[in-house]
Order: sequence, then C-alpha cells, then structure tokens
Amino acid sequence: MPACLVLFASLALALLRDGPGFGGLLWVTTISLAAFAVVLPLSWWPARLRPLTMLARVGSEREIIRSRPHCLKMRSVPNKLDR
Repeated sequence: MPACLVLFASLALALLRDGPGFGGLLWVTTISLAAFAVVLPLSWWPARLRPLTMLARVGSEREIIRSRPHCLKMRSVPNKLDR
C-alpha cells in the first residue's frame, strides 16, 4: 500500500512540475530506470535474493494456514503398539 502511495505522489509531482506532456513521460522513464536499477544488481548476485525468498516462503505458509485452518487438525492415527 505505501509503495502505491509513493508512486502516485511521484506522478503527481512530475505532472505538477513539468506539465502533463513531459511530466508523464518523465515519470514513466524514471519508473523504468528505477526498476532496471533494482533488477540488474540482483541478477548479477542472486544470493542477495535468498532472504527475500525466505520471507516469501514464510508469508505463503502463513497464508496457507490462514486459508485452510481445517488442515491443521490432528487426525487420530491408530498406533500399532495399542493393539
């Protein structure tokens, strides 16, 4: 959510400062260059992505647990020693 607010604020500032013609073009170019500046170093050093993948894995596990709480119930499994 905050990332969207920052993007819209940067669009508004670009449009106010440089006008609708050049401001929009400047904003799109800036967003593209920023994305490229993030992707390029991470593609050269993929080990830096490991903490992000761990966070994504933890987040997806939490979402699975939240969406399917009935899967967490313990099922009674017969024990061979009880016979």
